[in-house]
Amino acid sequence: MRNSMLLLVAYAGAVSAICPTEGPSFDRVAGTPYTCSSSTTSDVHLYWTVDGASVHMALAVKDVSGWVSLSFPTTRGTMVPAEAVAGYGTTVTRHRVLAKSPAGVAADNTALADVSNTEISTLTIGGSSYRVLRFTTTIASIPSATLSVNYAYHSTSNTFPADRHTSRGGWKADLQLDIPCTASPHPDYQCQMAVDSKAMLHWIALSNGKMNVQLVVSQN
Repeated sequence: MRNSMLLLVAYAGAVSAICPTEGPSFDRVAGTPYTCSSSTTSDVHLYWTVDGASVHMALAVKDVSGWVSLSFPTTRGTMVPAEAVAGYGTTVTRHRVLAKSPAGVAADNTALADVSNTEISTLTIGGSSYRVLRFTTTIASIPSATLSVNYAYHSTSNTFPADRHTSRGGWKADLQLDIPCTASPHPDYQCQMAVDSKAMLHWIALSNGKMNVQLVVSQN
């Protein structure tokens, strides 16, 4: 029993590192929130759920009405070159970012080879208004194995990319998108992951930004 409790503490910490839940809870589909979220500020949140070989992603920026974009650089921690998805007005398009200027952003439908379920909209999350860019891609399409993600947005303009961003930033930490959320059969949990041949870890992201974690160890 003592060893099981130590495992629970250790692996609960590991799941928090794999799948942070820093942003306000946000449903990917009705009743099912994104599994993970990471925030650079209280106003900018990245959401994602791994679904087999696919990853559902969303960028939410508080109290803006202009364009928003997510880009994936080929070299970790840099801005260019990168492959990007941008939302402006009611349109979502893909781009290659070749230079740090509007002229260096080129529309290219081959960027991020597999992109679907695109949407740009204004939604209420946690009682506040957010400009939200959503899409699905495949993990294999993301150009950098050591993943980092950049964001940029304009607070009011939807003229992209001609009107230069009013703010930008990113996540340099590896988001571990290769660690999937396999659906848990337990009704109180969302994801499961095998720890070893006898132990199974179950977890669920809560609306308060925390997680419930359970380690089930077979006695056989």
